[in-house]
Amino acid sequence: MNETAAAASAREIAPHFGWVPVLPRMAWRNLGRRRYRTWISVGSFAFAVLLVGAGISLQAGSYDSMIKRGTELMSGHGQLQHPGWLDEAKLEHLIEDPRGLESIVRALPGVTGASIRVRASGLVSNSAQPDNAGKAGMIMGVDPASERQVSEIPNRIIKGRYLDSGDEAIVGEALARNLNLDVGDELVVIGAAAAGGTAAFVCEVVGIFDAGFPAMNRALVQVPINLATDAFNLQGTAHSVVMRVDKPLNSRRSLAELTLQLQRDGRLEGLAVRDWREVNAELYNGIRMDAIASVFIYSIIVLMVGFTILGCVMTVMFERRAEFGVLMALGMRVASLRLLNHWEIFWLWVLGMLIGLTLVGVIVAWYGHVGVALPTDEGMRDMMQSFHLDPRLYPAFSTLAFVWIPLLLLLLAQLAVIFATRTVGRQPPAEVLRSV
Repeated sequence: MNETAAAASAREIAPHFGWVPVLPRMAWRNLGRRRYRTWISVGSFAFAVLLVGAGISLQAGSYDSMIKRGTELMSGHGQLQHPGWLDEAKLEHLIEDPRGLESIVRALPGVTGASIRVRASGLVSNSAQPDNAGKAGMIMGVDPASERQVSEIPNRIIKGRYLDSGDEAIVGEALARNLNLDVGDELVVIGAAAAGGTAAFVCEVVGIFDAGFPAMNRALVQVPINLATDAFNLQGTAHSVVMRVDKPLNSRRSLAELTLQLQRDGRLEGLAVRDWREVNAELYNGIRMDAIASVFIYSIIVLMVGFTILGCVMTVMFERRAEFGVLMALGMRVASLRLLNHWEIFWLWVLGMLIGLTLVGVIVAWYGHVGVALPTDEGMRDMMQSFHLDPRLYPAFSTLAFVWIPLLLLLLAQLAVIFATRTVGRQPPAEVLRSV
C-alpha cells in the first residue's frame, strides 16, 4: 500500500480522528469486522483481570485485617527490645532510659503512637478467696495514657473501665471467671522480682476485658507501669517500647530511620529494633505462605489466558492470510503488517481492561464497605481467631491487581502476537494468495 492510498484509507476509516496515526486507526476498524471474535477476546481479558483482580483484592483486604488484628493487642508495628528478649523473655532482659527512647520514637515521621511496657510472670489470686488456688498470669505494666495509642485492649473493656493510676488492674474475662473476680474485688499478685527478690502487691480490679483470644483472656493482667516497676524492682528500665505506624506494610522504613537515629545518638548498643514481622513471626509466615500459594494459582490463570490469546491470534492469522497477501501485494511492508496486529491486540486489551477493572472496582468498593460474611459457627470462629481473621473480610484496592496484572496480560498478549506473526512475510504475496 503506497503512502497516498494509506492516507486516503485513513481518512475513510476515521475522519474525526485525524490526529491518530494510520495503523492504530486501521487496527481499531478491523475489530469491527469480526465482532463475535472481538468480544470473545475482550471477554478473555476482562474475565482474567476480574478473576485475578477480585481474588488479589480480597486477599489484600484479608492481609490488612490479619495484620491489624495480629498487632493491635500486643506486638504493635515495631518494638525496641533487649537483643535476647525475643528468644527468651527473661525479667533481666531490660532496656535503659525507656522514656528517652520513647521520645525518639515519637519524633519519627509516620509513627502514630508509642508506649513503654514491662512484663513479668506471677501467681494471681482473689484476696477474698484465699483458700482457692491461684492462676499463673502474665503481668504487664503499661502507661495508661499512651497504651491507648498502640493497643486495642483499652477498647475491649466489657465491664468496668480502663486503668487510670494507682493500685489498679484489668484482667481477662476468662481469668476473672476462673478466679471469681468482679469489678471492685482485690487481686493478689506474687512473683519473682529482679535481683532475686520477691514481688508482691494487691490491687483493685477496675475492669474486665475480652481480647478476642482465649489464651490472652486466661492469663493477661495489666497494671499501671509505676506499680509494676516498683513491685518487680525495675525502676528506670523497661522491657520494650512499642510503636504503631500509619502504614504497617511500610514499618521497616520507619524502623530503618529509627535505627539510623539511634546510631547517630550512640544509643543502639544493647538494643534490638524489630518490626511486627519479627515480633509476630507466626502471623508473618502465615501471610507469606498464603501469598506464595496464591502466586502459583494466579500464575496458572494468567498463563491460561495467555495461551487462549495465543490460540485466538493464531486462528486470526490463518483466517486472514488472503487479507495479508493482498496488503503485501499493494505494497504494505511486513513490519507494518506485524505492527498492525500489535495494535489490534492492544485495542482488545484496552477494552478488556476497561470492562474488567470497572467490575473489579465496583466489587471492591461495594464489599470493601459492607464486607464479605464468613461462616461464624464456634469451630470456624476459633480457627479464624487463631489466624487473626475478622468474621467479615473487606477487599482492598491493590496496586498488583489494578496495575501490574493488567500490564502482565498486555505483555503476554504482545508476546503471543510476536509468536503468531513470525511467519508473516516469509512467502511472496502471490504464493500466499494461491494457497488460499
